[in-house]
Amino acid sequence: MSKKVVILGSGPGGYVAAIRAAQLGGSVTLVERSKIGGTCLNQGCIPSKIMKETARRWEMAREAAAFGLVLEGRIHLDPVALQERKERILETQRRGVEGLLKRHKVRLLRGTGQIMGVGQVEVRKETGDQEIVSWDRLIIATGSSPLEIAVFPFDGKRILSSDDALSLREIPRSLVIVGGGV
Repeated sequence: MSKKVVILGSGPGGYVAAIRAAQLGGSVTLVERSKIGGTCLNQGCIPSKIMKETARRWEMAREAAAFGLVLEGRIHLDPVALQERKERILETQRRGVEGLLKRHKVRLLRGTGQIMGVGQVEVRKETGDQEIVSWDRLIIATGSSPLEIAVFPFDGKRILSSDDALSLREIPRSLVIVGGGV
């Protein structure tokens, strides 16, 4: 392959493309401005599955008597402990992705990439420094973010994005969900 490949975004599309391009002989640079793993790992697929599994186990515990199991006391959710568990799992997953990238000699640049023209991306690093990275092939895998409705701007308290909802440390007494996406 012997091509310079730059990938913007380290979610499942980005990091898998980076590994495959490296396996094919490319000189690969992966640019990520946030946490490795993108939306899926950090705000979507994985956190939602952790929450879903917790709810499933809670429901199983509530139905234990039907199986002859007696649970003493009140079953309740500790949202802080749930968030701590979620963060431990996500950090383990992020370290796993970083290990895969290292093993395949993918260069990881932390910062924001901006396409400057054909063959060049400028990366504004977390440190404030800037670096120009050249490419023969560019892959844009920048993921997604919650869609804010103009009349209901997210405030993180009363109007939550899906990111906010997956990070709650208190369970609201009531909740209205607008939208039915994944």
